[in-house]
Amino acid sequence: MEKPHAKIRLLKSSVWPVVSYGCESWTLESTDEDRIKSFETKAFRQILRVTWTDKRTNDWVLRKAGTEAFLLQPVEKRKLSYYGHVLRKEGNCMKKEIIIIE
Repeated sequence: MEKPHAKIRLLKSSVWPVVSYGCESWTLESTDEDRIKSFETKAFRQILRVTWTDKRTNDWVLRKAGTEAFLLQPVEKRKLSYYGHVLRKEGNCMKKEIIIIE
């Protein structure tokens, strides 16, 4: 397999952290997940200069980029990590009370 392109490495190291900033507090619905996935694919398409008229699948674009769709997985992981952090807090905390009530 080819080494990752410099623009793709730059995208992963500089853009994804900005996109996922504060994701611990997001309320993700299926439409939001679809938007995140489509943004990720769109970014790869722009880097690879693949237009929608080229009729290439998202899987083809990811293979061509030499990567997998992974932006949504760290978001979900960070949300669960934050949830556990809040539940382990000692004493009275408004965040903890809100989470327990729901």
